[in-house]
Amino acid sequence: MATIDRILVPTDYSDYSENACQFAENLAAATGGVVDLLHVIPNSILMNEQLRETAKDNEEVDNDIYPLIFNEAELKLNSLARTHFQHKNRGDIFVKVDRSPAALITDQAWQGNYSLVVMSAKGKDESDMFRGSTTERVLRTSQVPVLSVYNHPDTLKSGRIIVPVDGSILSMAAVPAAALIASLYNASITFLYVHERMEIFNRKVPDKADDVQSGRFSEYLMERLMDFIDTMKPQGLHVIDSGELGLTGLVYNNEEIGISFEALTGYSAHHEITTYANKFADMVVMTTHGRSGLAHMLLGSHAEKVALNTEKTVLTIRPDSKLFDKQKQ
Repeated sequence: MATIDRILVPTDYSDYSENACQFAENLAAATGGVVDLLHVIPNSILMNEQLRETAKDNEEVDNDIYPLIFNEAELKLNSLARTHFQHKNRGDIFVKVDRSPAALITDQAWQGNYSLVVMSAKGKDESDMFRGSTTERVLRTSQVPVLSVYNHPDTLKSGRIIVPVDGSILSMAAVPAAALIASLYNASITFLYVHERMEIFNRKVPDKADDVQSGRFSEYLMERLMDFIDTMKPQGLHVIDSGELGLTGLVYNNEEIGISFEALTGYSAHHEITTYANKFADMVVMTTHGRSGLAHMLLGSHAEKVALNTEKTVLTIRPDSKLFDKQKQ
């Protein structure tokens, strides 16, 4: 996610959607991007609850159901656009019908060449315990970065962004996006590595708990971060090198960002990441793919579990194809 030119915000008009719109507004204003709003009407709605409610007040509704529902959706989307976005950042309004809102969202994001999907973590009818079912499916399948908004973006001001890493260069693909958001909200970044006691595939990061506790892991992660920056050369991002102290921070578009490294030991990486994030983080930014070989889905599977269960705003990113080639070297 080198730039944010177009943002897609799927919305169901719930209070949660307001937070997603606010986040999209901040990002668009900072990057000069435009925001498109999308509302998906499931096929079933046209045949049950909303249909019956519409029919109550309309004697001759048979030929007017589609226009009534579509017009209401367009009015609400236009109201959201006027409320949240400056004119220069307003994009298009889409109201569509599909049996699977999640599939339509992911297709629209990919075919529309969007930089980012911003959506609420929960819908108006979902449990407070987990992400909404539509958001969950989008997180699982999207090729475009997905920002799943759980809290109001103001909670990020001078806050802490957690970037889970597994020692691979692929896991560092989350850094440019984390740096962009950190610079916008004056937040810091913590790179979090979890040593799994039962993990047998880990060959590069120290595989003993004592080594992880000793700080050796931070040296390796710093090397991988530098390797990522040298390989991808993300625009506006570079490191601060303080000589004897080594890597002490990042700079994104002339904004200095404080960074730190943390290591945990446990039996389940996703459980440790989720617990740590819920306690200490204001946001989690992570890649959806990790190490190659037998463990090629390790970070990916943990990322999915963290994204679906943490009580924080989460941004998931698929690494650039160049990094997959680099990872194999």
